[in-house]
Amino acid sequence: MSTQPLDIFFRGKRPYIQGSLILSAAAALLCQAGSKDTGHDLTLIKAKFSNITDKGLILSDEASAPHADAALIGDASFRGGDGVKTVYFFEDKTVVPARRDDRGSLLTNLTITEPLNGTASYDILPSIDELLGAIVEAVKALHQALGKTVYDVWFTGFSGAKLPTTAVDISTTGTLTIKNMMRRGTEEQYQTLFRIELNQDNQDAPQSFMLTFAYKTA
Repeated sequence: MSTQPLDIFFRGKRPYIQGSLILSAAAALLCQAGSKDTGHDLTLIKAKFSNITDKGLILSDEASAPHADAALIGDASFRGGDGVKTVYFFEDKTVVPARRDDRGSLLTNLTITEPLNGTASYDILPSIDELLGAIVEAVKALHQALGKTVYDVWFTGFSGAKLPTTAVDISTTGTLTIKNMMRRGTEEQYQTLFRIELNQDNQDAPQSFMLTFAYKTA
């Protein structure tokens, strides 16, 4: 089993570690471990999270826990020159992540066309953290627009994507079209499914993929 600590931190006043930050830290480690060419070709194709965390994280290439009290909170799959590689995220309860300043909104526009549906534009630094951050920010805002009773809105995963992980392949501007495909749950806890159309300004054609969220209502 190969394991490495992830370089993660609390951003702003958030009491949890953002999923976009976890995935970008994993991509950075995989790019460092591979060749220069493999790193350049690395794309993030799917991810899922079963829990939010406020602990340090260990990246592992196996689904079995690296030690007895390491809880699995999610996994992600990347495609590179050597095929698809899946990695797993385990909590490290001995580590308290540092806290850094928030970065503010990544969106330049958000238009709600109907509940849980809309379009958005973003202006970001060329990083997978900020690209994912813009997507998550837009979809989270659509949930929050449902009303004041909505809380604990969190990104739980996506599939069918081909998200670039290196700066040269990531456009600093682009647009999102967000279509809600499903909402299910009880009166207090819901899961949502979306089709995201991502149009990076440096790409000839948009890509689409599925993304999931969860939220609670008071």
